[in-house]
Parts: sequence; structure tokens; C-alpha cells
Amino acid sequence: MASDLTLFVFMHLLNMLINMDHGIVPAATVSLRKTFDIGEQELGMLGSAVFLGIVVMGVFAGRAYQLVTSKWVLLGGLLLMQASLVLFVATDIFALAMLARFLAGVFQVFELVFFPVWIDLRGGPNKTLWLTCLQVGIPLGIFVGYGMTSFIVGVGWAWQWAFAVQITLVLACILVVLAIPRHRLNIRGAIFDPAARMRVVEGRRQKRPGYFYLLRVLFRSRIYVLASLTFSVLLFVSTGIQFWLTDYFINVLHVPQTTVNVGYVTISITAPTIGTVFGGFIMHQIGGYDSPLCIYFVNILCSIGMLSACVIPFVDHFIYASLLLWIVLFFGGSMVPGLTGLILGSVRQELRSFANSNAETLKNLLGYFPSPFLYGFITSATKWDRAGITLNMYWGMLAPLLLSIGCVLTFFDLKGGEGGAVGEQIVEKKVVRVRRMSVEGVEE
Repeated sequence: MASDLTLFVFMHLLNMLINMDHGIVPAATVSLRKTFDIGEQELGMLGSAVFLGIVVMGVFAGRAYQLVTSKWVLLGGLLLMQASLVLFVATDIFALAMLARFLAGVFQVFELVFFPVWIDLRGGPNKTLWLTCLQVGIPLGIFVGYGMTSFIVGVGWAWQWAFAVQITLVLACILVVLAIPRHRLNIRGAIFDPAARMRVVEGRRQKRPGYFYLLRVLFRSRIYVLASLTFSVLLFVSTGIQFWLTDYFINVLHVPQTTVNVGYVTISITAPTIGTVFGGFIMHQIGGYDSPLCIYFVNILCSIGMLSACVIPFVDHFIYASLLLWIVLFFGGSMVPGLTGLILGSVRQELRSFANSNAETLKNLLGYFPSPFLYGFITSATKWDRAGITLNMYWGMLAPLLLSIGCVLTFFDLKGGEGGAVGEQIVEKKVVRVRRMSVEGVEE
């Protein structure tokens, strides 16, 4: 029987494969325009549709694993996602293509929910490392999808062949999933439900807190809200770069496609990866995300990256623009460990899974989803070919503004003797009645 490590390696591969289409579409933007006879606005809508699907189904996917055997939910999501990709490849009607991308996001959610929860259950002492490797699989899948599509389009083949390769590889993985015993994939009961673990004690009565009550508790942490919004801004910028960079270099700066493809691959794989490692090292040196210094260092990294982004719309030389984009993505990647820590560290431990889930919804709704569409819409509406890149880069200036507010709040928390840690004390004081373990034997 395969070990948990073997299963993790397989899931890491599967995670990479299901993210290939996020690289295929940006690499094929020129061909997609011709196939569907669309402009910038429609192309942006096509890019946003998959993230809308993730947002819509993200609210319900965890519940499905509570009601149905985990293996069958995972298999169903994988099979239906491949069906949506087949529909996208088979049609030349834009409305059907939009539906196909939306459904791809809807069914991808089931894998996005499954992987981290399974790792949390099976990873043991290695689960932190495994979760980090899982996250690396996303940009790696985008990188492989983009590189493969660039080659396919470059040799004169149709872009649909790139999707055919992805579908074939994922179908092969589905056969492997079928052979795995159900109990090895079971996560039922592991989807964290804070309402089942927390009780509000009112005299001798116990009341189960609802979703919106927990949300109010969560949003009392000002640092949590600011860090989540900052992360959304960061993802808005990075998603716009990921989706539109090829189109911008080819159609605005008039760079040959082969040169663009090489530049994109180099930037997208090196900058965020090295930046994430650098940011993690910095956080470790200052004492981790529990340190009051965390938000100050994240703000410094953010300010350097976003100020560099503001220059990009006015640069016409490919090399200089590429260098600036590398700096933006490097410092964007360096922010990720600190922002993730701020989100988790700003709430109490029993709320952290709930907090992370809601932060993901916020990041999809305000970051991933609107970015491709707004870029295309503003470019089409203004008839200025640099309007989209200008909006995308200057949107990023919201991030240092939000973090600066957080720095001020942290400073006054420290000055007031609250320990300033990242907002946890604020929540602690206001919801102490939720945390209290009563003498009647209420479980926390």
C-alpha cells in the first residue's frame, strides 16, 4: 500500500496539473482573440469567469465533503472540471466559452478544498512543509501550462492542443484516484466548523453561534481586515500581470512573441519564488509573524514593490519593463509569508481555520476575480492601450496605504500596553465570553 508521502507526491502533481489552464489561457490570448472574435473587454471577462466560479462554489464545497464520501466528491470534481475544459476547447461561441471557464472554476474548488485538509490530517510533523510544497504547485502548474502553450502556438499548432494535453494527464490521474482506497482519502468531519467548537454562555443556557456572529467576531480584529484587504490588492496586481502581460508586450510594446514567452517564463517562475523564500527568511529573523515588527517589515517590502509598479506604464523598453515587473513580483512574493501570518495571528486559534477560509473568499472576490475583467474593460472603454496596465499597477498603491493604517494601529496598541501582537488582544477582550470555559462543562 502506498505511504502517505507517496500519496502527497501524487497530490502535488495533480495540483500542478489542474492549474495548467491558468497558464494556458494567458499564453494563448492572441489566438483566443481570433478564435472567438473578441476584444480586450471580452478577453478580460474570459479570464475572470473561472475565479467567479471559485467564489460562487467556495461557499458550498466544504459542506459537500461532510455529506458525501470524500473520494467520490474529489472524483466528481475532477471529472466535471475536465468536461468543462472539453466544452471550452470544442466551442467557438463566446457565451459557451464563458460558461465553460465559469464551470471550470466551480469544479476546481473541490480539489482546492480537499488538498490542504488532507495534508492537515495526514501530514503529521511534515504538514507545514507539505502545505508549502502544495502552494508551490500552483505557480509551477501555471508555468508549465504557459511554457507548453507557447511552444505549441510557436510551432503553428492550435491552442486547443494545450488543453488536450492537460485533460489527458488529469484523466490519467483520475484512474489513479480510483485505485486509492476510500479511507485513505477520507476528510469527512475534518472541515473545521468553529460554530461546533465554540459556545456562548448566557447564564446557564448555551447558544450555538451562527456564521454571521462568527464573522462579526472575526472583523473586530482590525489587523485581520487590513491584512486580508492588502492581500486582495496584491493578488489583483499579480493576476493582472499574469493574465495580460503577454498581450501587453506583444500589442503595446511590439515585442516578438518568442521573446515575450521567454521573458514571461523567466519572470513568473523566478521572481515570486525567490521573493517568497526571502520574505520567509526576513519574518524568521524578526521573530515570526507574532512579532509587532512583522507589519512594519511587510509594509516596507510592499512600498518598494508597489512604487516600482507605478513606473511600468511609462516604460517602453522591454528589458527595463521586464526588470521592473521582476521587482514587483519579487517584493509581492516576499509579502506573502508576512501577510499570511498576520491573517492567522490576528485571531484566536480556534477561529483561524474559519478566518483563513473567509480570507480566501475575500481574496478571490476582490483580487483574482475583478482584475482580468477591469483591465480589459478600462482599456476598451478609454481606447488607450495603456489604460489597463495603468489601472492595474496604480491599484497596488492601496496596499501600502492599508498597511500604514495597520502600522499606526499597532504602534498605539504597543504604546497603550496591549502588547500590540497583531490584533489578537483586541479580539480577546471583546469576545472573552466566547472563549470562557464554563463550570457546567462547556467545551471550548
